[in-house]
Amino acid sequence: MLESFKTTGRIAADIIRGRALPETLVPNMRNHVELVITRANGDVEYVDGWNARTTSGAVWQTTTMGSSSLPPANWIALGNQPISAALTDYTLTSEIVSGGNGGDAGDGGNDGLARAEGTFTFVSPSSALYAPASYKIYNQFLSTATTTVQSAALYTGPVTDANYYNPGTGSGVPAPIGSANNFLFVEANLYPVAVLASGDSIALTWSINV
Repeated sequence: MLESFKTTGRIAADIIRGRALPETLVPNMRNHVELVITRANGDVEYVDGWNARTTSGAVWQTTTMGSSSLPPANWIALGNQPISAALTDYTLTSEIVSGGNGGDAGDGGNDGLARAEGTFTFVSPSSALYAPASYKIYNQFLSTATTTVQSAALYTGPVTDANYYNPGTGSGVPAPIGSANNFLFVEANLYPVAVLASGDSIALTWSINV
C-alpha cells in the first residue's frame, strides 16, 4: 500500500510496501509509476518511479484541455536503458520496439515488451478545493526472453492533424509530432532495474494527477 506524509516545505516522503524512496529521487512528488513483477515461479517484486512531463506532453495536455480533441495518452512504452529526462525529449531513449532494441542484444525482437495501449481507470475527483483529480493507466506485459526494463513512458495514439506545434524541433513547424506522430506525454526511470527472464509477467500502473 502507498502511504504518504508531509514534511516541511514542499517535499513529501512516501513509503511503498515498507520500502522508502529517497526524497532526492522524487522532488515534486507528482505522478507515480509502479511495476509489479510476477516471476515464473510465483515470486512477486516491486519497482517504482516518478515521472517528468516533457514539452511534448505539455503541448498535448494544454491542447487537449483547451482546444481540439487529440488521442489520449494511454500507450505504455518500456525502455531497457535509464534516461536523463529533459523538456525537449519526444522519444523514450532505448524504447523496446518490435524489430528493434529488444532485451537480448542482437535478437531483433521486442521480447514481448513492445509499446502497448493501456487501460484507463478513473480513480477519484478532487476531494477538496485545489486538490487534484486522479486516474490510472495500466497494462500487463509477458516477457519472452531475458531482458531488463529501466524506464517507461506514456505516449498518445497517432496524431493525424498536421497543424500542431512540433515539440521535436522546437521550431513550431507542423507534423511529424514526436515519434511516428505520437506525443510523448511523460517519462520516468524505474528503481531498481527490473531484470526479467522468459515467462516473467510485469504489470505497470501509471498514476496521473491533474
